[in-house]
Amino acid sequence: MRSIRTASKEADRRKDQPTTSRRFSPECPVEVHKNVKKQPKFLPMGKGVPLAPLHCRLAHKLRLAIYEGDSANPRQNRFLKAAVRRVTEQGLSMHEAEQIINTYADTRTTLHRQLLQISCNRRIFLICTLRSVLTAELKSRLLPLMRSYNASFVHVMHNFFSSATIEAIISLQTSLDFSDLEGSITRDAIACKAQGIEMVDYETGAVNFKCDPSELETVLKAVTAKGYTVLHTEYTFKAKRCIKLDEREREEYKRFRTKLSKAHDFDKFYDNVAPQDIVVENGPDVISADAIVKAL
Repeated sequence: MRSIRTASKEADRRKDQPTTSRRFSPECPVEVHKNVKKQPKFLPMGKGVPLAPLHCRLAHKLRLAIYEGDSANPRQNRFLKAAVRRVTEQGLSMHEAEQIINTYADTRTTLHRQLLQISCNRRIFLICTLRSVLTAELKSRLLPLMRSYNASFVHVMHNFFSSATIEAIISLQTSLDFSDLEGSITRDAIACKAQGIEMVDYETGAVNFKCDPSELETVLKAVTAKGYTVLHTEYTFKAKRCIKLDEREREEYKRFRTKLSKAHDFDKFYDNVAPQDIVVENGPDVISADAIVKAL
């Protein structure tokens, strides 16, 4: 049996042994990954800011033209008329151009759109963006419809891959080191708590700040406070697992979506229904493709 003194000496020797954590022994070559702090999602300062996809860059040209000309009608906005011609020459279809124009014309007065999450029959998950402010009065007004279709207001976002994008342009009020533009933008993204950034257009100084949908309002305020002019915000939701509906379920869900669509409060819908079962809503008739063609 060991004496207390012997056990104490052995304990002292173990203190001098290398540990498996750098927290206790900085010289130790052994690294345990579970003790390593999780790396941030931001790009390292030494690497360039990634360029946004082509479709995103072309959409920016249309939105910027509407912003500069203050009109979504190419007959009244020479900037938009020229932009439509340029983006279609670069590969954007006329239908896609129409959708971008319609969406931006409808949303540019309300940059931050609130979300309403709904579960229907406990297997259909629906996320809606709202034109109006989400209030108790709106939920109360929708309750009879919700009860009729066995739907409820519950958190369903964890069933989707999600992100939010803030498209902003550098203004005269933006404090940037233009000799190190990408580094300055990256530092701004970190300060604004954005999860990532993309360069949209070097000529116009357009940048995409990426964040979690639940943090859009916070990041939006921070980006604006930095002096950027926010042009557009957008949510992206993609179901982690899609479901198929039988004919009865599909017709019932279609009726539910149609009744929701008739309410002025709702803007866009995202769900987990398989693509062939998704109901397509008609967007706001700000301008038609025919009108764009005639204006060119």
